[in-house]
Amino acid sequence: MRRSLIALLGSAVVAIFAVGCAQSDAGVTTNVKTKFATDSIVKARQIDVDTKDHVVTLSGEVDSDIAKDRAALLARETDGVKDVVNNLRVTPPAAPTSGTLEDRARDLGDSAAEFGKKTGEAAKDLGRDTANLAREGADKAKNAATAGAEAVTDAAITTAIKSRFIGNDKITASDISVDTTDHVVTLTGSVASAAERAEAVRVARSTDGVHQVRDRLTVGKRAK
Repeated sequence: MRRSLIALLGSAVVAIFAVGCAQSDAGVTTNVKTKFATDSIVKARQIDVDTKDHVVTLSGEVDSDIAKDRAALLARETDGVKDVVNNLRVTPPAAPTSGTLEDRARDLGDSAAEFGKKTGEAAKDLGRDTANLAREGADKAKNAATAGAEAVTDAAITTAIKSRFIGNDKITASDISVDTTDHVVTLTGSVASAAERAEAVRVARSTDGVHQVRDRLTVGKRAK
């Protein structure tokens, strides 16, 4: 019985000693720091904890008002704490930068070079497209002209030339034969002079639809 009483008294002494140590200034400081270390909002490495006469003083920096208030609450709820002096400073984290001024200048230079390159390529493409359009327009105009000329039949060409000969007082139309094949005109017969021959060839060549004139006229001999 005596031994049981001694053991019970020993346990009580140890418990009292443990509680006393836990509520000493050093014990309070340790307990507060432990709470800070396990809290997801408060960052313990940024906070200094000092305890004197069970009054806890917090100093250092936190990144928000929420973290400051949370630290004070955790300290105040720690066993043995009589009061909390919250000297924490709120310092928001620095905004991330995209690099040094040198890096930014280099990035701007690269962007300007890329823009210039793209602008040059666009101008080159525009010039090439304009040239292609002009070429296509010229081809279409040429094709239209060719198509218009080919729309005139050989018979129509022959008739037109003979009509022009009759209306020209420098040419004796009855002495000249006109034959047209595939827009190629052949003149045969005789004329009184070289001047009449030249005039006949000129009139035939200037008629719409004529591609070529073959001059087989003779000078000075009239056909019987």
